[in-house]
Amino acid sequence: MNVLVIGGSGLIGSRVIANLTELGHEAVSASPRSGVDSVSGEGLAKAVAGAHTVVDVSNSPSFDDERVLHFFTTSTGNLLAAERAAGVRHHVALSIVGADRTLESGYLRAKVAQEKLIEGSGFPYSIVRATQGRTNSRRGTHRLQLRTSECESRPWLRQSLTANRFQRVATGAVRAGRARRRRSR
Repeated sequence: MNVLVIGGSGLIGSRVIANLTELGHEAVSASPRSGVDSVSGEGLAKAVAGAHTVVDVSNSPSFDDERVLHFFTTSTGNLLAAERAAGVRHHVALSIVGADRTLESGYLRAKVAQEKLIEGSGFPYSIVRATQGRTNSRRGTHRLQLRTSECESRPWLRQSLTANRFQRVATGAVRAGRARRRRSR
């Protein structure tokens, strides 16, 4: 399966690419470094052409409230439009656990706005919410939540995983999109 990873040159994106490649998928990185700018749309149509799934692990270069909101809403809107035009079948996005409960943060409000765009797109999707930071316990576990368009009866699935396993959850979301009738547990 062909997978495009937006933000693929970063820490999480490079790990997602490594896992997908290990599983035999063709995973390609797209970022401003490779000539793909999801905010301006530059290089986006060419990048998504032929992709089955797009994984968005991009991040805003600014944490200013207005700029971060602009980044996530514009980038996501451009991605979804390019994906629809190219016939992409699944959209996976990284978000943050509790984003919808901590709205005093402009960054988290922007992540919630991004999620709402994805959920309202009518597009098959998976949103993976992970805790921020290196660890949230002495064992190095992070809390992850997964919401998919295929799992409406249980919209958030929760589990604790080591930080190094996040990329495997994102990879699993990609694989779940391939077999659309399967449900993540």
